[in-house]
Amino acid sequence: MSIRIAILEEHPILVDALCNSIRRDPGLHITGSFLDAGSLSRGLLTETPDLLILDIQIRTLHGADYIASLKDEYPDIGILICSNMDNEAYISTLFKAGIAGYVLKTSLPLVLTDAIHKVHKGQRFIDPELPEASLKRRLRRLRSSPGRGRKQPVQEPAGIDIIHK
Repeated sequence: MSIRIAILEEHPILVDALCNSIRRDPGLHITGSFLDAGSLSRGLLTETPDLLILDIQIRTLHGADYIASLKDEYPDIGILICSNMDNEAYISTLFKAGIAGYVLKTSLPLVLTDAIHKVHKGQRFIDPELPEASLKRRLRRLRSSPGRGRKQPVQEPAGIDIIHK
């Protein structure tokens, strides 16, 4: 059975690049690509994907609050951020809000598809280019603090998988 994926990215050329990378893996199926949060909301009413890839820097999104509201409404969707932001504190906040993975836009397509498979299996994924030890420490601290509207506690960071190039 293939993994159903929706994409939220406001730049059409990046949507195309993401779709091309994902289509190389026969176990992945794109259910829709959306240029704004409103069209994603309408799309989710029609078909709920297993995983959502989104750029957190879309103008109309409010970061961790948007993630928390998505997780409240669609708790079974795995959220994978694909962004060029590498701020550790902000990334940790996104994990606390409910994302399961974080991939930099500068990563190779193999990193993206590996992240998709890991997140779909319920594992956390952090791009190998991000500072591993520091993020793990931050996530460990988050485990003991309540999430932003989440119904489940943040999982143990030991489930984070780092790929080395």
